[in-house]
Amino acid sequence: MHTQPVILLAEDDRNIRVMMTEALVDEGYDVLVCASGRQAIATLERATPSLLLTDLHMEGSDSGFEVVRHLRTDVRTQDVPAIIYSADSAALRHSAYECELHNAITIGKPFDIVLLLNMIADLLAADVR
Repeated sequence: MHTQPVILLAEDDRNIRVMMTEALVDEGYDVLVCASGRQAIATLERATPSLLLTDLHMEGSDSGFEVVRHLRTDVRTQDVPAIIYSADSAALRHSAYECELHNAITIGKPFDIVLLLNMIADLLAADVR
């Protein structure tokens, strides 16, 4: 029995969350949708996604980096591919070392959804867990 890859999406902007969820579902992915970093961390306690896709800046205290840090500290999820995106290019540049340290790919917003979907497919195809 072949199961579809599960994407954990953490995005606090409702419009972006809906658009990205629809695009991911259209590609055949199951999507765990979270509206905050805190919700994404709670979801990681009970689920093991195939890939994490998270906004860098979200309302509340838990940013995309906190979600990735949590992902990397759990043996079940430490090797899950992660993509962090943001419209704040300065923050992405400033955080390049941390992204590399936590093995996370960064992309700027706005992004081409087709290119993002191709990146996700490539990461999942390369994942040999």
